[in-house]
Amino acid sequence: MHCNTLSLAAVALLAGSVNAHGHVAKVIAGGQEYTGGIPHGAPSNAVGWAAGNQDNGFVEPAAFGTADIICHKSARPVSNAV
Repeated sequence: MHCNTLSLAAVALLAGSVNAHGHVAKVIAGGQEYTGGIPHGAPSNAVGWAAGNQDNGFVEPAAFGTADIICHKSARPVSNAV
């Protein structure tokens, strides 16, 4: 029982350090593959969005009802849409 309590405590401490961020590497639509919005080194014809900041940083709770929560701060669509 003591070991289970320690294991549970260790998992609870680690849970606070989890990052829930992802990046779209590719999109397949209509049988065709498109390069996604890779954060570093994406080609100019990549599909996705562009954002002035390249971090996975914090979006303030006051911005949860804005587009900032979807694609990050000051994001805008790129020219190639699928």
